[in-house]
Amino acid sequence: MTPLERLKAAEEAWLAGSEEEDFYFSMFEEPKRLRRSRSIRGALSLLVFGGYEALDGQWVKDERAVWLGMITSTTPGDGGRLSDALVQGFGRRGLALLGTPVALKPRDWDASHRFDSRTETRICWHLRHRFKVIQNGSDTRVVHAPVSHMLETQFSLK
Repeated sequence: MTPLERLKAAEEAWLAGSEEEDFYFSMFEEPKRLRRSRSIRGALSLLVFGGYEALDGQWVKDERAVWLGMITSTTPGDGGRLSDALVQGFGRRGLALLGTPVALKPRDWDASHRFDSRTETRICWHLRHRFKVIQNGSDTRVVHAPVSHMLETQFSLK
């Protein structure tokens, strides 16, 4: 199977295993169009197949990459469970999952659950879910890439 065929298979699996939903965050007036997992009902994500945003802000097309635009949960812990499932599924297909650790609080977040928006907290969350962290001083990326398919990127994965 070619890298493009693996990417297309992963995208088709994600589309079949999720459904579109308008989701509101406290910092945006308009909703964001995310996809809710059918198997992990309390988690939603925005995935872009076939590229990633490099540390210089430029979009890089790469059929071995999936951009994690955002991941959130309506049930505490389900965001982590979805992240683990994505990492495992994409890893089996030799695909890298990349993103930026940004905290976006859901508009209807239960006030009894703590929400920590610090970047350090987001980075630690991604590290717990087997991502590596790449920084260039002003920007940060989180990357999960199978060792056998490490990306040749515009930043170092070392």
